[in-house]
Amino acid sequence: AIFIFQFTFAQTSVPGGIVNGVWTLAGSPYNVQGSIQIPNDSSLTIQPGVKVNFQGTYKLFVLGKLTAIGTVTDTIIFAAADTTLGWRGIRFYNTLSTNDSSKISYCKLQYGKATGPAPDNDGGGICFTNFSKAIVSNSRISNCSANNYGGGICIYSGSPVIINNTISHNTVSTNNSP
Repeated sequence: AIFIFQFTFAQTSVPGGIVNGVWTLAGSPYNVQGSIQIPNDSSLTIQPGVKVNFQGTYKLFVLGKLTAIGTVTDTIIFAAADTTLGWRGIRFYNTLSTNDSSKISYCKLQYGKATGPAPDNDGGGICFTNFSKAIVSNSRISNCSANNYGGGICIYSGSPVIINNTISHNTVSTNNSP
């Protein structure tokens, strides 16, 4: 007898616009087709092992709560389909402090490129502006770049917890500090 095993992997297309709820491993990879936003008073939970693959120069704008907690063996990956063009990173701009804390743990953020007009030219992987209720831990932020400040991470007027991360191979294209 001949046995044929066929493995199929689901994939989920995510159009630009509002996102919330739960992104499951079964639906991975999530192919983001436009800039996405978690609205105020909403949350997006990304399960361990999920890959979020930005199909163009799009960003994840967090006005509510992001929970992306992977594990040592099931890392959550945020990356760009085209590593030359990149994606625009995770952005916390004036997110209200009345929302629960966002958590990014055991994640890889790769090929974020902060370009364009301010404030989108800061923080290739993650940018925090006037926001502190976030924890980024046990994650790897690499191969990101910015045209202004913070190749990997940029923080303006905030104090998020950044602990036990590997932040490497990030660049800034101006004379500002990385």
